[in-house]
Amino acid sequence: MFALQHLSNSKAEDKKFLKISTDTLSNEDSMTERMRRIHQNDLENILPWALVVCAYMFVSVKDIMNPGARLWNEIIGTVLLSLFTLSRIAFMIVYWAQLQPWRTLAFFVGNMLLVTLGLYTIVMAFIPWYDMRK
Repeated sequence: MFALQHLSNSKAEDKKFLKISTDTLSNEDSMTERMRRIHQNDLENILPWALVVCAYMFVSVKDIMNPGARLWNEIIGTVLLSLFTLSRIAFMIVYWAQLQPWRTLAFFVGNMLLVTLGLYTIVMAFIPWYDMRK
């Protein structure tokens, strides 16, 4: 959509379909290319996110009979996933605004939150929680 609004598209079939002469279109508009890279980066981060979250969901039901452990699992999971989502949104905004040091920081924070959730899932899976009802 952005490419159509700004008449920048590098695909020959799109130029032919829109009946726009090739000299009015730039082959590489920086903002269109930037948006494509943002989208590509989001797609590349879906698989690790999905694997970690699915593992977390499967492991977090293990302590369903222990209300104390279940509450902590829900709080930690909710906080980590919410912060990850906020960091990905921040990454998209600062990538679009071309703010380089903040882009790296947002990307690093998001990945560290995902690694933290993954490590917490591993700990939750293999270390038995003590029964807090005793």
